[in-house]
Amino acid sequence: MIPARYAAYCPNCGGEVESERLAAGLACARCQPDPAKPPLPGALARFFAQEEALADWARFFAAHVGAPPWPLQRAWAARVVQGRSFAMLAPTGIGKTTFGLLTALWLAREGRRSYLVFPTRLLVAQAAERLRALGAPFVAYTGKPKEKEALLEGERPIGLFTVAFLYKNHARLPRPVDFLFVDDVDSLLKSARNVDRVLELLGFAPEDLEKGLSLIRLRRKNPEEAERMAEGLRKKARGVLAVASATARPRSPRVHLFRELLGFEVGTPSFALRKVADLYEEAFGLSHEALWARGAEWARRLGGGGLLFLPGDLPKEAALDLARFLRARGLKAKAYLEPEALEAFRRGEADHLVGFASWRNPLARGLDLPGRVRYALFLGVPKLRFALGEDLAPGELVRLGLALLPLLEDPGLKALVRSLARRPGLQEKEVAPLRQALLERLADPAFRARVAESPEVGLTFLGEKPVLVFADVTGYLQASGRTSRLTPAGLTQGLALLLAEDRKAFTALTRRLGYLLEAPPRPVAEVDLEALLKRVDEDRDRLARGERGGLALPERVVVVESPNKARTLAGFFGRPMRRYLPGLVVYEALSEEGYLVVTATRGHVTDLALRGGLYGVETAPAYRPRYHPLRACPEGSVPDPFCPDGRASRPDRDRALEALRSLALEAQDFLLATDPDTEGEKIAWDVLLALRAFGKEVARGEFHAVTPRAFLEALRRPREVKEDLVEAQMVRRIADRWIGFALSEDLQKLLRRRGLSAGRVQTPVLGWVIAREREARTRLPFTEVTLRGLTLRFPGEVKAKTLLLEVLEEGEREQNPLPPYTTDALLADASKEGFRVPEAMALAQDLFEAGLITYHRTDATRVAPEGMALARRLIEARFGPEYARPRPWGEGGAHEAIRPTRPLWPEDLEEAGLLAALPLSEAHGRLYALIFRRFLASQMAPARVREKRLRACLGEACQELTLRVALLFPGFARVWPLGLDPDLEAGPYAVAPKTVRLPKAARYTEGELVAEMKRRGLGRPSTYAATVERLLERRYVVRRGPFLVPTRLGERVYALLTERPPLAPVARRFVGEAFTREVEAWMDRVEAGEDPVPLLRELHRATLALLEALEDKGPS
Repeated sequence: MIPARYAAYCPNCGGEVESERLAAGLACARCQPDPAKPPLPGALARFFAQEEALADWARFFAAHVGAPPWPLQRAWAARVVQGRSFAMLAPTGIGKTTFGLLTALWLAREGRRSYLVFPTRLLVAQAAERLRALGAPFVAYTGKPKEKEALLEGERPIGLFTVAFLYKNHARLPRPVDFLFVDDVDSLLKSARNVDRVLELLGFAPEDLEKGLSLIRLRRKNPEEAERMAEGLRKKARGVLAVASATARPRSPRVHLFRELLGFEVGTPSFALRKVADLYEEAFGLSHEALWARGAEWARRLGGGGLLFLPGDLPKEAALDLARFLRARGLKAKAYLEPEALEAFRRGEADHLVGFASWRNPLARGLDLPGRVRYALFLGVPKLRFALGEDLAPGELVRLGLALLPLLEDPGLKALVRSLARRPGLQEKEVAPLRQALLERLADPAFRARVAESPEVGLTFLGEKPVLVFADVTGYLQASGRTSRLTPAGLTQGLALLLAEDRKAFTALTRRLGYLLEAPPRPVAEVDLEALLKRVDEDRDRLARGERGGLALPERVVVVESPNKARTLAGFFGRPMRRYLPGLVVYEALSEEGYLVVTATRGHVTDLALRGGLYGVETAPAYRPRYHPLRACPEGSVPDPFCPDGRASRPDRDRALEALRSLALEAQDFLLATDPDTEGEKIAWDVLLALRAFGKEVARGEFHAVTPRAFLEALRRPREVKEDLVEAQMVRRIADRWIGFALSEDLQKLLRRRGLSAGRVQTPVLGWVIAREREARTRLPFTEVTLRGLTLRFPGEVKAKTLLLEVLEEGEREQNPLPPYTTDALLADASKEGFRVPEAMALAQDLFEAGLITYHRTDATRVAPEGMALARRLIEARFGPEYARPRPWGEGGAHEAIRPTRPLWPEDLEEAGLLAALPLSEAHGRLYALIFRRFLASQMAPARVREKRLRACLGEACQELTLRVALLFPGFARVWPLGLDPDLEAGPYAVAPKTVRLPKAARYTEGELVAEMKRRGLGRPSTYAATVERLLERRYVVRRGPFLVPTRLGERVYALLTERPPLAPVARRFVGEAFTREVEAWMDRVEAGEDPVPLLRELHRATLALLEALEDKGPS
């Protein structure tokens, strides 16, 4: 590994340290001169002291409970030790109250004060009994006056009381408090002023609360500035607040004071953990009674523990009717409306409960009986029925607009629906224009006909009022989710069987489930039902035996580059909670693989330093690059303590690294899931070096698509950081720095102008633009003739007026589709569609981070088996099996082509985009459509076409051409259209020739320039767009319409580098294509494990030669 020196990186003193020491888990030589001994006092020593305090807490816990704490309880204790407030997100049964009681008792040994707040006196009394058994020094208020006085006098270090007691007596409670535990935050937040009372107990003054409220408002306009100011306020906290996460959405904005003053959000997290086999049986055309009879047969076959769900658009009485229907057939069933129905089901006196597949129904929304519920049986597709009138609530009206979105043609109306769907708490005046527009359209017979023909939306009438019926996806997911719960024994296997009686609703439901679930519902006939039921029952048996392995959830910190990607990953498992650390936002979610804490570095954390050595690289006695954490300046990030204007830079990535190090106390391990390329590998290496001294396992996670399956696989199969890839990035960066800085410095001296740059890639690419411009300025004569819309062009000036056509060959052939996109091919086609290359790459980055496409920086055309399966499913569903021809295109390797990751048609993206982690624009949709169509075409059958090969002669000028005259079988042309030419017969044709003067060659577009870079082997997928953008930023080229045109500055710079002395004789070699290709090939060998030192020597010699080129010569 190339040795390096890192400034401001010592884990103990924050000073300079060598990478070898960091990799060995050591501090710098000043802090730890003897590797066998602990470091001198500093950050590491403080961390080890916190570790010892945490170990003491764990021993204390085990001694009093008789068992070691669960990993999550230990992680919470780590936060207490560090003085960080938090909300507890955890499965039922993990022991949140036990944690609160034991932590208070542990702190009491040192005389530190704790308050534990409960919603009722009964819970206070129960907690008091547990503390009394432990011999704890406490006072609990259960209603007796002397208890109240003892609490208010602070006689004991532990106080237990209710929310009501806090409300009435907060002003007299002794403060500050070291640990404040709230057992039920929902009860606390019933009064918004309780937020103030809690914060005052923790040491905040009224003026601090006012500042916090102003930050809530500021955060809407300037979140970065609000967060910077909030970090200062948070230092005033004198204690730790721990609360159970909310189950109801807090209404008052005052709840956000917890975020501004304590650094965590009291949100309403949702769990999306789901292990459900989604099955269906077609029941189209069955009568109401026949459908229920089929449901009774399935309920008998599946056995007890069943929830039977009716569509949510039926009246409540239908549940009672179905329960009676089932009982008449010998099944022990009860409707949720019947007295004691839930208790009868819980006790096993009823085998089946009947309810509705609707978020409003208690069986679908709140039932949590993992040991009793085995399956969900849907007697009909879950549906919503909306009667469009004045009484339709604003939220329901917007849902209706979303359902009709594919049928709306007015762009303004579609934009209104999208806009309203993103706004919370809508009022009637905001939705009134939408209501009026939908009423007008549904009064139009033509629009009604379109709705009737829709494969997904049903239309009926209630008198004159239109009633629309469509699938209730939320109802299905909530109802089926009752069968799979996170329990002390782990995540239980569930089963959901849908008897589909409504074809339109079923089509809509399965389409939407296709992009919300990893796998679409399967026909029940294709499943080994007995084996599935065995897995269902085995999970319930483990729970009944009291197994608790499901509570052993380790806290795992996942580090990515982008905050958007972090949000997307955490969002796979429900609505995540957020914490705010100095320089870092973390998202927390429960998964099968542990309690995930997902955060982002926001790109590289270090770069080559601007000071020391040769442009940041020491050259003797060995090559040793110097790295510095990136810090903030008005101009952007710099690897230096100072900004370009001389002012001190502000902490940035260095603070983020400190926050990551602090997470080591609570985390079991770290997974560095940065992008799967050399840049991502270097980021992972830098983070690994920052964390190694803290003793936690740090591994690399790699995935090429942001999907739940790919992410979980990366969590299950971590690997080591690949040092060869890190070295390749280091060498590439050194090459760019040395050659680029040396050339740039020479240019700035020669032209006496700052801001100029040159490089081993950008300069030859500039030369191509200049050479093409010269060709474009050269005009050549051509003769054009047009025949039935076909234009033929002949060189020179031809006077003949008769075009003679001769048919040389005619026949049928198969035309294969193009492969799926690589980066260069995508950028080339996107440029033709009007996208700028940097814009297209930014949009592709968004689509990747939102989990919609695979990694977009790739040279591979390979399609993985899951990609081929996805394509087959989409193609067969829409076009039929004869159109599917999945192909892998490439062989092996980790990288794939750019392709969609979900069964999401471009027209569906409008709907899905409203739910994605990123707001998706119309531009995102256009680029996604391009990627989707190219990929799907690549997996389809060839087109069969009829072609003619002709010779066309105009006088003595002749040319051959091939015309595609008929499409016999469209194949892939169903999604990637093939143009047809006129079917011309042999013979003479009278024409009117026209002489035109055309450029010898057309100027480059941005996309064509990228394609040229790929063809000539310059650059990489990660640098194509950056190279084009740099030429534009430096004003070496400008855009003229879709074309790139060199400026006088660009031409002058290129001439100085390649033609004019004193620089050109030396620089010419290093800005030539041959040198760049040689360096790129060498770097590929470094990636494969070759020693990089010979390449560094060659680059060093080149840099010195460039620097010597202008010595004693001065500017010309």
